[in-house]
Amino acid sequence: MRGRNDPGFIDYLMRIGNEIEPADEIEISHPMLIPYTILERSIEHLITYMYPYLNLFHHSPFKMMQRIILCPKNKFVDDMNKKLINRIPREKVVYISDDQAKHLIDQGDYVDYLNSLEPKGLLQHRLILKKIVQSFF
Repeated sequence: MRGRNDPGFIDYLMRIGNEIEPADEIEISHPMLIPYTILERSIEHLITYMYPYLNLFHHSPFKMMQRIILCPKNKFVDDMNKKLINRIPREKVVYISDDQAKHLIDQGDYVDYLNSLEPKGLLQHRLILKKIVQSFF
């Protein structure tokens, strides 16, 4: 997003990607660093840092939308979303997709497998929502 308004930043990233800029000299400011200890503890520290008052964001969801945790893979996005949604003090509602195989005889063979797939751009088979909680991706 920063690149839209900062072509110099895009050039800098391209120099790093093309190994022109030495990547070992990239400096990240201290407040942005989350120390790694144990994976779960580090993730909890990251969530607490990014969303310090998560239980208050439901009063003003736009403040929450000004913060983001970038994840390299969709699986990590899903895991992070689950952790964040579980922390919001609201009653959850679970929606399950209603799938049927074309031929009833195939119902038992394919539905469980199809429900386990999560193709990009499609909703998950099991969707958990809480009032005022919107998708984080």
